[in-house]
Amino acid sequence: MTTLPHPKSRSPRLALWLFAAAALALPGCMVVQSGAVTSALVSGGAGTSASAPTASDHDTINDAWPERWGCDGKRIKGVIEPVEGPLSDLAGVRLGEHHQLRAAEEERASVARLSAGEPGAGLYRFRAEGPGSYVFVRKLSNPTDPRSPEELERRKDNPDEPAAMFRFISAQRAASGGDVPHLEIERTWFALYDPAPEAPPRGVIVLLPGMFGTPQPVIHTTVRRFRAAGWTVLRMLSHPGRFTQKSRFEIDSADIDAAAASIARTFNQRAAEVAYAVDGAVEHVHHLRPELEDLRHVLLGMSGGAMALPTVHARSPELYDGAILVAGGANFLRINMDSNYASWIDSVELEWGEGSSPAADRDALLEAYLAHAALDSASTATLLRDKPVLMLHAARDKAVPAATGEELWRLLGEPERWIFPVGHELIFIALPMQLDRIIRWLDENIPAGKAAADPGS
Repeated sequence: MTTLPHPKSRSPRLALWLFAAAALALPGCMVVQSGAVTSALVSGGAGTSASAPTASDHDTINDAWPERWGCDGKRIKGVIEPVEGPLSDLAGVRLGEHHQLRAAEEERASVARLSAGEPGAGLYRFRAEGPGSYVFVRKLSNPTDPRSPEELERRKDNPDEPAAMFRFISAQRAASGGDVPHLEIERTWFALYDPAPEAPPRGVIVLLPGMFGTPQPVIHTTVRRFRAAGWTVLRMLSHPGRFTQKSRFEIDSADIDAAAASIARTFNQRAAEVAYAVDGAVEHVHHLRPELEDLRHVLLGMSGGAMALPTVHARSPELYDGAILVAGGANFLRINMDSNYASWIDSVELEWGEGSSPAADRDALLEAYLAHAALDSASTATLLRDKPVLMLHAARDKAVPAATGEELWRLLGEPERWIFPVGHELIFIALPMQLDRIIRWLDENIPAGKAAADPGS
């Protein structure tokens, strides 16, 4: 659950994977495309011109952001709650199809913190995350006091332990009768890593992982390398809890638009929550480390994190100076329909009604979906066209199908792209060997003195 699916650890297979990873480090195994080319090197159609985003693009997206309970009129759509103890004491848990997280004292405290900012909150009922959600719980096997001198010393010596942890909490008002609000809370966990003491400060990397926080070993290596180079890393440990909550949609060929609108509302809510959580987390980091505000801020997305990255940027485009997307794609519904990880993630299920079928109605459903999906990366990617962007693309990707990555590249304005002739898993096995090149790319494309709030600096 916490790593990408991979073959069994038989030594010949492992040796083959290591050989493939080493081969990917050779220049001849990768195609590099500079930005603003006129056609794609990977199948999927002709390229598009890199025009700047229009005012209507901004207006459509701005009108689509959904509200959260207790946050009317507020930019930050939730609250931050500190998390005590070492990261190694937290375990990610996927709730079963029929399991509702039992609301305990921890959940009550989270909602109380959220309602404290709303003077008229009054009475309310709430539910914690439900079937299919992914949450973090504390392991029962380690009763060590997280504030004890022994534990603090152990954390100091562990390179994978963050300097601080916290979670973002929000709530949606569920449809229900009566005057008492029924709330559905949602939480997103973050870890903050300071740069190595001897390294000059370079900026902030906001790291958005793959589904369920994968691939963890690669993320640990990435965090270490960026810290050593002087970067502060804000790591989202996993997507918001309800991002993978189980949803079913019935498709009626007589009313494709209604089904598409319902699916789009769900994906819009999920993408918005990622953006809200990152927005709150970055503001909290600026509170903890005010000296970081004027440094470079770069989004780094992996797999599902790269899919959501354009929407995170769209929430606060003035904050970010550039972006790196690894194995990302546009059009969440198409990815859900075509991904070979769909049964593993098992989040969105389409039930084709009588007289309807994927073969007959697929294109109509996808077209109708995009008309409603203002917060899908297919809509928000154009807002990144005026920023330095680097894509790492797996030409044989079946998890985030390569064609959807091709589409994202076009929507981004065809920025610089490194193409690897491999699938989803191997591009991440090779990623640690590309980190030095990525850091050089950042320094060459985003000057160290550049502040996001001042594009002319």
